[in-house]
Amino acid sequence: PSFALLAVGYGVQRGFGEAEGPAGEVRIAQLQRASLKYFEAVDGFVALNLTKGVYKTLRPMSHGTPEAFRRSRFRDAMLRINPELANSVPKPTEPPGMLRLFRIAPVLSTWAACATEYAVVPSCLVENPIVGWALAKTSSLCTELNMVACRPPQPTLDPVYRCSSASPMTGSAVKGPVFGLCGRTVKAPPKTVVDEFAAILISEGWPRAALPNITNVWLDVSPDKCIADPKGCAATWQTLGNVGMCFAVTTVGCVLIPCVLDCIVDRRIREARRYFSESTKPTARVAI
Repeated sequence: PSFALLAVGYGVQRGFGEAEGPAGEVRIAQLQRASLKYFEAVDGFVALNLTKGVYKTLRPMSHGTPEAFRRSRFRDAMLRINPELANSVPKPTEPPGMLRLFRIAPVLSTWAACATEYAVVPSCLVENPIVGWALAKTSSLCTELNMVACRPPQPTLDPVYRCSSASPMTGSAVKGPVFGLCGRTVKAPPKTVVDEFAAILISEGWPRAALPNITNVWLDVSPDKCIADPKGCAATWQTLGNVGMCFAVTTVGCVLIPCVLDCIVDRRIREARRYFSESTKPTARVAI
């Protein structure tokens, strides 16, 4: 158990990383790209109604409109975001050989009413520029091994706002203005994913100035209680690490002490054998 406790203690604490500035003071536009640092911003709004999805398949497939026909391993997932149409529009069939789903939504500095619609007008994105992109993707052992036989859990986007406050809010529950996005900066998805995502937005009339690229800030906005209370989690990790260290020291002591005692016993046995051999050795008689 010592190695397990050291891993979930000191290991997780080291892997959790550092904060991107004081909580409630940093802005989304000030975040360092792909720094892997967590944050609680003073602003930030994830436009969940504008979420799009991109499938990654095992083999390249032909897809797209006649005006933009293409062949690749990435294609539009055609997510049903609008609940009013979810019952009337049949759920799209997953393509054969589907490996991973990427969910992507734009992040604005402040809440805007026009960004809460299911179809955004170009002027809205001009008046409210996009400062980053929220990303969620399928993560499982099957996906990493390129296995299509199992069904990995589908990713979701449900950001948390003002996570360290007494009344945090989730993006799926709030309906009005909100601010104080919590999350972590992550690496951008592969360029092929970004290109397919941009092609989807172009087909819906998005202005090119609002299209994504790999140089933008990409965020993981999954709920994380340790971002809300980093000191509490750090104390827990430190305690687990200390217990693991005690187990490790005890284990090493249980190995070294018998070794030392065995060496002492072996030395005493050799001394006894030497004494016995010398005491029983016949003495030579002196001739007269």
